Amino acid sequence: MLINCQFGCNRNNQRQIDKKISALLEDVYVQENYFKLKQLFEKHQEELSRVEKLYFSALINNAFYDHKTSNADIDRLLRRYVRKLNETKLMHLHKAKFMNHYNLYEYKNALASCSLLIADYKHIMDSAAYVNLFNDEKILSALRSSPRQEIIKNGDSWIEMRRDKMGLLNISMTIDTDSIDFLFDTGSSFSFIKRSIAENAGLSIFDVNFEVEGATGAVVVCDIALMPKFSIGNLEVKNAVFWVFDDKDVTLPEYDYSVNGAIAFPIIKSMEEVHIIFEDSIFVPRVPEEYKFENLAINDLDPVLAVIVNGDTLPYYFDTGSAFSSLYKPYYDKFSEEIDSTYEQFSFNIGSLGGVREFTCYIIDSLQMEVAGSSAVVHDIETHTEFIYKDPEKVYGNLGQDFVLQFGRMVISTKCASVFLSNH
Repeated sequence: MLINCQFGCNRNNQRQIDKKISALLEDVYVQENYFKLKQLFEKHQEELSRVEKLYFSALINNAFYDHKTSNADIDRLLRRYVRKLNETKLMHLHKAKFMNHYNLYEYKNALASCSLLIADYKHIMDSAAYVNLFNDEKILSALRSSPRQEIIKNGDSWIEMRRDKMGLLNISMTIDTDSIDFLFDTGSSFSFIKRSIAENAGLSIFDVNFEVEGATGAVVVCDIALMPKFSIGNLEVKNAVFWVFDDKDVTLPEYDYSVNGAIAFPIIKSMEEVHIIFEDSIFVPRVPEEYKFENLAINDLDPVLAVIVNGDTLPYYFDTGSAFSSLYKPYYDKFSEEIDSTYEQFSFNIGSLGGVREFTCYIIDSLQMEVAGSSAVVHDIETHTEFIYKDPEKVYGNLGQDFVLQFGRMVISTKCASVFLSNH
């Protein structure tokens, strides 16, 4: 009897430990701090049940670019353990499966997962997430029969890079025989093209009419185009998706400035490894190297970087298309007592899709930030006390050119989920 009681008590204790650790990991996942999630999972995974271990492994693989493994994990869970998962966890798994297919350019499968989420889980998701899925369903319905994006590397590629009048990075891409300057934008989750250029290039434009919110809060309507082929240096890109904006929506008349389009992260990540030499060029090796930093994650289609600030490792967007770094509401909330008592508030303008918007925020005099062992001080950094977007930001800020340009080179390896900066 004593042996049976002891066994039963030990089993109950293990269940309580599993439940407590699972709740902690779930909370970190909901906050979208994937670096902390991975660290905690590696520390506690042996204390989790088989189902919980597989569940969090699927979510972590989704966040760190191993989309095929993540889908295999999810399929196993849905096939064998679906009754052991609550409704919220099932929603998270279907969302991860949806984004896995999206990031693998498997549009038909992504559409099926997106439609399932809308039909079965609308009642437990927030309104912003539902609106995003509704837009995604429109896009994927147009793309469902489209071939996957593909990049062919015809050797190592050196690509000349220039700065425009706003200081943003531009490269030349060739469509048929025409060379056109596009932004090279690591921080954008979608590549885009000006409508007049898409029409002149003879692209087939899908009349999708979905809404996009810019940093100004303005909402603009755009369509979708599939570009059969274009080249950048020795890279041949096939079947890339571009969002099509009306010319007026990518023009800032206040600054006499307009852009032709942007090569964004969905294309950049397929290059596997990119060296941005900030003085004048971009290098894409034919064969990527191995790196061990594991400080680069992906949230839906957005790249997220682990940045050490004030001794904490926090998730940030990183954006070569942004001249200045900024801090978002989660950072303000974490350090509000110090910020309120130390710094002054100012008003300033942000230019983005749809025009210019005025913000009020604190200006922090200087802040030391570190990425993969490389640190630098950023000055006069804007700190927002309110959310910028309707879908509230959970990252702590955005790392811009004022940080990365203090180094000579930035290497982005999506193959190894790593980013580092150096002066070599």
